[in-house]
Amino acid sequence: MRRVGLPLVEIGRVLESATPQLVAALAVRLGELDDQIAELRARQRTILGALAAGREGERTWSLDKESLVALLDGAGIGADRQQAWHAAAEGADPDLHQRLLESLDLPADEVARIRALAASAALRHRTPAT
Repeated sequence: MRRVGLPLVEIGRVLESATPQLVAALAVRLGELDDQIAELRARQRTILGALAAGREGERTWSLDKESLVALLDGAGIGADRQQAWHAAAEGADPDLHQRLLESLDLPADEVARIRALAASAALRHRTPAT
C-alpha cells in the first residue's frame, strides 16, 4: 500500500476495517494520480509551447541547439535526462515537440531522428514489462 502512495492514515483505516476497503482506497489513489499526471502534462505543454514559440513575455528570443545543450549541461541535465525529456515531450504533444525542434534550426533529418528516438523511448516506458 505504501508503494502506491497511500498515506499511513489510509493504510491504518484499511487494515482496521471490518470489511475490506483496499479496492476503494486504491481506486481513490488512482484518481489522484490521474489528476496529478494531467496537471503535469498541462504544465509540460505550457513549457513546450513557450519554448516552441521562442517567447518570454513580450520579449522574443531564439536558441540554437548548441546553446540549449550547453544550458542544460550547465544545469546538470546530462544527455540521458535530455533524451528522457525528448521522450516525454514527444509523448505529451508530438506536434509541439516538432515545432520546438524546428525552432532550433535543426535540419529536417535530425528532427526526424530525434523524434523517432524519442517516440521509441516513450513507447518503451509505457509498455509494461513481461
